[in-house]
Amino acid sequence: MEILYLENGLVGYFDIVVFIAIVIINFLILKDYIKIRFEKLGRWYSLVFVLLYGFILPFLSMGFEINAVTKDEVIVDSFTLLYTFFRFPMYWLIGLLNHLLYKLLNRR
Repeated sequence: MEILYLENGLVGYFDIVVFIAIVIINFLILKDYIKIRFEKLGRWYSLVFVLLYGFILPFLSMGFEINAVTKDEVIVDSFTLLYTFFRFPMYWLIGLLNHLLYKLLNRR
């Protein structure tokens, strides 16, 4: 019996590692172990944030999932991997929530 079975799901092993890293970083920022002045970061913060959550993390997640699914399959059709496009809205929502958390921390 496998403890964590994630074959062909919306969340893969890469996503779980990323989510754990995001939670740890947010906890450290919340507890002031990492001190960040968001107003000094300005446009670079927004650019890196949009690139990271908008494109880089979803594409990496899709790549890992597609490799994991297609390694045992001989013939893969388009509909088999269609669910991987839902990684984009998932990461967009996580990025938006993370951005709102940082904005609330910045007001403090």
